[in-house]
Amino acid sequence: MKLYFHEVVGLSSWPVQRYRKRVRDSYNSSNYKKSLKQGLFLWRLFGDKVGLDVAARSSLRLRKYHLSAKLYRIANKNNIKLRDNAINHFEAEVKSGGLLEAFKLVKSTQNIYPEKNTLALLAKEIGKVPKDELFSLIKKMNEYDNLPSEIANMVPDIVTEIPIKDNEKVYTLLQNDVIDSERYKREIIRLSESSSYRIGQHLTDSYRKPWKILFLPLSLPLLALNLVKENNPPVDLPSFLPSNPSKINSLRRCIVLFPTNGVGFGHFTRLLSIAKRMRSMDSQLEIIFFTTMPTLHITENDGFPSYHIPGRYRYEDMGAKEWNSLAEEMLSLIFSLHRPSAFIFDGSYPYRGMLNAIKNHPNVVKVWLRRGALKSDTKSIPSDSLSHFDGVIIPGDSVQNDSEKESDLGIATMRCNPITLLDSDDVSDKGTFRSRMGIPEEATVAYVQLGAGRINNINNDLLHTLEALNNHKNIYTVFAESIIGDRHYFNFDRLRTLRDYPNSMFFNDFDFAVMAGGYNSYHEAIQSGLPTLCFPNLNTGKDDQLLRCNVAHKAGMMAVIETRSRKKIHAAIDRMADSKVRDTMRSRASILQRENGAKEAAKWILSSIK
Repeated sequence: MKLYFHEVVGLSSWPVQRYRKRVRDSYNSSNYKKSLKQGLFLWRLFGDKVGLDVAARSSLRLRKYHLSAKLYRIANKNNIKLRDNAINHFEAEVKSGGLLEAFKLVKSTQNIYPEKNTLALLAKEIGKVPKDELFSLIKKMNEYDNLPSEIANMVPDIVTEIPIKDNEKVYTLLQNDVIDSERYKREIIRLSESSSYRIGQHLTDSYRKPWKILFLPLSLPLLALNLVKENNPPVDLPSFLPSNPSKINSLRRCIVLFPTNGVGFGHFTRLLSIAKRMRSMDSQLEIIFFTTMPTLHITENDGFPSYHIPGRYRYEDMGAKEWNSLAEEMLSLIFSLHRPSAFIFDGSYPYRGMLNAIKNHPNVVKVWLRRGALKSDTKSIPSDSLSHFDGVIIPGDSVQNDSEKESDLGIATMRCNPITLLDSDDVSDKGTFRSRMGIPEEATVAYVQLGAGRINNINNDLLHTLEALNNHKNIYTVFAESIIGDRHYFNFDRLRTLRDYPNSMFFNDFDFAVMAGGYNSYHEAIQSGLPTLCFPNLNTGKDDQLLRCNVAHKAGMMAVIETRSRKKIHAAIDRMADSKVRDTMRSRASILQRENGAKEAAKWILSSIK
C-alpha cells in the first residue's frame, strides 16, 4: 500500500487544506504554471486528489497534453474522479496523439461531448494518421473492442510503394530551364539598372576613352543627380500615372490584387471590398487575386479568379530565400499571363520576391495600401520598398498614419475613410439571424469574436467570457468561430456557434459584442453602432490594437480591458448586460462613424488606368 509523507510523519489535515486553497487560488487567477507546480507537489507529497485535479487541468490549459494525459490516466488507475474528467481526458489524449486511449474512453463513456458526435471527432483525428501507421492503430482498437462504422471504414488498402532514394528533407530553388532563364534575364535587368552598375559603367567608359577622364569631375555629379531624380521623382506630380500612356494601352484592362494574411482577415477584407466596388464601376475590368490567404472559396463565390501561395510558415524549415523565389516566379507568371495594368498590394511587410517581380514591369501602375495604427517599435520595412510603388493608399483608422516617407520619395498618397467590406444596405434585416439560429426575439444577444487564436492564446479569455455571459439567463451568446481557426466545443446554455464570413452582415441582430481590436472588427462595430467590450490583442507584430481601441473608449463607444482576468471579465460583462449602458454606448458611436472608404479608393485606382 502506498504511503504519503503526511501519513508517515503524522501531520494533520490543516496544512493540507491551507495548501489546497493556495493551489485553487493560483488556478482561478489563471496562473497555470504556478498551479501546475503546486498541484503536482500537493499530489506527490500528500496524495491529495485536489492537487492531481488542478495539475491535470493546468497542464491542459498550458497545452502540455502528454503530461495532462498521464495525470488523467493516474486518476483513472486510482479510481479518482476529477472535474470534467471524461471531456478533459479525451482532449488530452487526442491532442497528445494517444488515439488508442481516446478510443477506450469513447467506448467506456459515450457522451463525452454533450450534443456532439464523439466518434466523429475521434475519426477525424484518426484520419490524420500516416498510412503506414493507420493499419496498426485500427488493428489495436479492434483488439480492444468492436469497431464502429466511422472507424472501420477507414481501414487502408495495403499498397507497396516504390522507395525514393536519397530524398533529403530540404527545399531547393526552382530549377526548370525556362524559369531559370527568365530569372537570369530579370537579374540582368536589375543589375543593369542599379546605381552601382551605372556608375561603374561610367568609369569604365572613361577608362576606355581617356579624354573623358578630364570631364569626370562634372559627369560623375551629373550622373549621381540623375540617379537621385530617377529614384525620387518630383513631389508635385499631378498623378502617379506612368510617363508613357501608350504603354498602358498595350496592357490588358486587368488589375492584380495581392492581400497578405493567414492569421486574420484585415488585408484580405480591405482589398475584397475595393475589388467589389471596382467591379460595380467597371463590369469589363478583370480582377485577379494572388494571396497567402487560404480562403479562396470567398473570392471564388464573388467571381474573382484567384491564385494561392501558402505563407512561409506553412512549410517546414523553408528559408526566406526559397519562399521569395517561389513568390517571385508565381507572380511573374501571373503578370505574363494576365498582363495587368495595375497591381495593388495590401500588407504590412513587402516581400522581396514580390518587389523583384513588380520591378520588372515598369509600365504597370503599382499601389501599396498601408493602414495606420502601427506600433512604435515595429520592425521597419526595407529601405527601398516604397520606391517600387507609384502610389500609396492610406485607409482611415483611429490613429493617423505617418506618411512622411511617401512624401519624401514623391509618391502620390491618397487618404480615405476606414474601409469595411459591407455598407449599411448590405446588412441583413433585424430578426433574420435570430430566426435562423432559434433565438427568441425578446432575448439579449451577445456576439463574441476574439480572433483566430493564431497569434495569442485566447482560450482563457474566451472561457471566462462565455461563463460570464452564461450567468445571465436572458442572454443568448453567439460565438463567432474564425473560419481559419481551430474548432471549439463548449457546453453552455443558450450558446450558438457562427462560422461564417463576413459576420458583420448579422450585426443588426446583436445587442452588444465582445471582440478583439483588429482593424476589421473595430470599424465594423463602429459603423454598425454595436456597443462593444474590447479585448485588444497585445501580441501582434505591427498592429497596435490597444492604441486603436482606446480612441473608441475615450469616445464612450467601447469598453477596453487591457490585462484580463476572470474577475475583470465577469464585472465588465455584468455592466454590458445593462441596457442603459448599451444605449449610451450606442449613442456615442456616431462620433466615430464615417462613410465606407472603399469607394474612394476604388475610384482613385481606376483613374490611374484610364
